[in-house]
Amino acid sequence: MAKQHVKKKRNKAYQGAEAKSQTRPTVRRYEAVARGPLGEWWQTKKRPLKIGGGLVAGIGFISWLIFEAIRTVF
Repeated sequence: MAKQHVKKKRNKAYQGAEAKSQTRPTVRRYEAVARGPLGEWWQTKKRPLKIGGGLVAGIGFISWLIFEAIRTVF
């Protein structure tokens, strides 16, 4: 009598964007800090301002390099 092939069952949890349920609990951390109006404004606007400042600095640096290269050649 021949052995039948039994397919191994999957016992690993699915992960990624298409997983149906999230097994791990979500951890949320909150800061309870008394801030003044300026500190509160900085806390809410910090990330976009840092990204924008970095972009402006990068574009300025590249522009300066191009200007110096042109000035050196001519």
